[in-house]
Amino acid sequence: MNNRNTAILAVVTFVVLVGAIGIGIAVSTPPAPKQTPQPTATQQKSKSLSQSELASMLIDESPAINLALVSAVENVGELYTVTSEKLYGDGKWYGAILIYKGTDENNRDTLRVLMQKKEGEWIVRTKPPQPLLNTVELPDVPKTILQDLNRPAPLPGTATSPAIN
Repeated sequence: MNNRNTAILAVVTFVVLVGAIGIGIAVSTPPAPKQTPQPTATQQKSKSLSQSELASMLIDESPAINLALVSAVENVGELYTVTSEKLYGDGKWYGAILIYKGTDENNRDTLRVLMQKKEGEWIVRTKPPQPLLNTVELPDVPKTILQDLNRPAPLPGTATSPAIN
């Protein structure tokens, strides 16, 4: 009886030891790296257009962009001058700087507006337009677009302060 208990105890110890080693190996083995599909030449072309292609595209897209902007941002035409308009990447992103032209000297922030073309329609992503854009509120926007839009912009001077460039 004593030998039988010893044999059972040895078998159970062996099974537990093999199981612990197997679990340790499974946990310590790093997963295989995921293969990221490489974009084809056609996909790369659609990802980023040249500045001249984007400028030409902006001429065609301007009516739709302006309509979407005026519809989404109240009094934008009366209170702001739209400057530094630009399409980005594949032409699906639009950014502009809004320079205040109203008469309220205490409310003259220069603002940034970002729009995205989804399913053929321009959508204002910054409602309301903001003095600076950030990746926290716009995590899906390419960082280079935000950096370009956040560059210093002119601030018209008033009787009490000089123009800031």
